[in-house]
Amino acid sequence: MILITVGTQRFQFNRLLRSVDQLVEEGVLTDSVIAQIGYSDYKPRHYIYSDFYKLEDIDQLTRECDVCITHGGIGSILNALKYEKKVIVMPRKRILGEHVDDHQSEISAAFQEKGYIQVAESVDQLRFLISGIDDLPFNTYIQEESNLLDAIKAYIQTLE
Repeated sequence: MILITVGTQRFQFNRLLRSVDQLVEEGVLTDSVIAQIGYSDYKPRHYIYSDFYKLEDIDQLTRECDVCITHGGIGSILNALKYEKKVIVMPRKRILGEHVDDHQSEISAAFQEKGYIQVAESVDQLRFLISGIDDLPFNTYIQEESNLLDAIKAYIQTLE
């Protein structure tokens, strides 16, 4: 099962949801897909979704999934890594009205540099990553107070 999460902030993320719908329609995604779509106004046609799930439900879905495709929110990324899932991140983009800035790209790049996740900036990159998901390297995430987390925390504080 593939889990899609877009977080709980009041921003749409139609680009990710449409991309997944397209990949299901093309037959690239053949596993069952369940999505948490948040405040997005695009309603998926080819997979199950809910605007929001209870915290315990999203936790259970994360434990059960094989792959998590998520936005670049640190909470969503860390939750999937906690359960040692293969994580593909599509960061939200300010220019597309998906967020107020591009901090998700910076967070995603930091996690990708450590080999914990893969990043897709487009439907074509998502197609490529999904097609080869079983052969992609994913390092096991080890939770630690590190320079990575310090940098992320410092950046988040500049946004407040």
